[in-house]
Amino acid sequence: MDPALALALLISSLNLVTGANDPSTFLDFGDDFIFGLAWDSFQFEGSPPLDKNNNTASNTQRWCEWALNGGQDTPYMEICGDVVAGGWTHMENDVSLLRSMQMKHVNGQISWSRVYPNGMGGEMNETALLKYDNMLQSMKDAGVEVWLSIDVAGVDFPAIYKEEFGAWLDERMVNEYVSWATFLFDRYSSQVTNWFSFHEPDTFCSTVVNTWRYNAPRPNENDTTTMDYQHDHYNCIHNMLRGHARFSRHIKASGLENATLSIISGADWPIPNTESDADIAASDRLMIWQLGSWIEPTVTGDYPPEMRAAAGDRLPQFTNEEKEMLKNSSTYAGVDHYTNQIVEAKDVDNVYCEYNVSSLQDAMTSDICINYYLDCDDERCGPLVNPEGGDKMSYFRRYPEGLGNVLRWMGKRWPGMKLLVAENGVGLDECSNGEATRSSQNYLA
Repeated sequence: MDPALALALLISSLNLVTGANDPSTFLDFGDDFIFGLAWDSFQFEGSPPLDKNNNTASNTQRWCEWALNGGQDTPYMEICGDVVAGGWTHMENDVSLLRSMQMKHVNGQISWSRVYPNGMGGEMNETALLKYDNMLQSMKDAGVEVWLSIDVAGVDFPAIYKEEFGAWLDERMVNEYVSWATFLFDRYSSQVTNWFSFHEPDTFCSTVVNTWRYNAPRPNENDTTTMDYQHDHYNCIHNMLRGHARFSRHIKASGLENATLSIISGADWPIPNTESDADIAASDRLMIWQLGSWIEPTVTGDYPPEMRAAAGDRLPQFTNEEKEMLKNSSTYAGVDHYTNQIVEAKDVDNVYCEYNVSSLQDAMTSDICINYYLDCDDERCGPLVNPEGGDKMSYFRRYPEGLGNVLRWMGKRWPGMKLLVAENGVGLDECSNGEATRSSQNYLA
């Protein structure tokens, strides 16, 4: 196998097996690969329960609030997500299922907003924490190793932080996050060796911060605007990376030499629209912004030089101390990959586009200087996973080469770095035509 592909693989999909739950049918990729399942708080457990006024406890979780109102007059999802997979009530049964499948690895999360519904300065939900204690111990007893994510998608935090200061748009969020992360590490480091500071934080910084779904107080109380297109995206990334850096310092100070820390970011594979140098460079830039903005600082101690050149003063600076904490702070370069897209250079005469403040466009999107999500067809991008359309997986295409290309790009950009795929695949209940199974089989073939 190409050594640049992957040294460790943690995939959150039951489609890894070719037949039922018989371990003898698991696909064999050698001892270097680690297969497992995954849960995150919202999609697996559901939101904290609603009270008699149809609110979560103090509106503790961002997911539920967005799902119910989406920041508009009509619901975003029409449901709160308080039940979802029912993991909170069926946790013990799920551990038994893992044992019966002889599954040895699980990537999970403990809900910040469930344990501290009113923030780190508020009262702790001891009942919820005890349930997590029992779950982790049960998994350890069952021979299941838990890889724990501190934060998934950047949004499972007590709502008070968003209401008071804009959460990740403000540096005060760094202290709150570090308090939560170190609390978990100190409590569970005897049961958990592998930690992820953030899992798909790009979802929050790129999608949530820069859309109608995120309306928060400005960090500056004299600023009454809803969004700061020049700085929000970059400030969000910066504060999360500062949280990662400080959490890394805490882990190293613990003296636990086997403990690992990593970041997982999402990434499509950008297919150049043409074979021109400009379009190929545009594809590379999107990868740098998608993955490099998160991974590279944990390798070198600073953002990719391409980002510095494009964003200039709009990209915040790390202190020398933060650079030292960040450098070599990740064990794995993690990625979630589901699909691909066609991209092209927006301005073939210039590598970077000049940012226009009046455009009301996210500065990061402008800085990449590409046109993306261009029209595609089955021949270039692979068949649609859900050709019947609708909202579910409507733009996902089956293009296994994309995952290999992403991993090769990562291996070339950060030689010697261990690579980890945390998510790939399609939920079986979202496609009735068998495409979900074919998709997973093709990606793993």
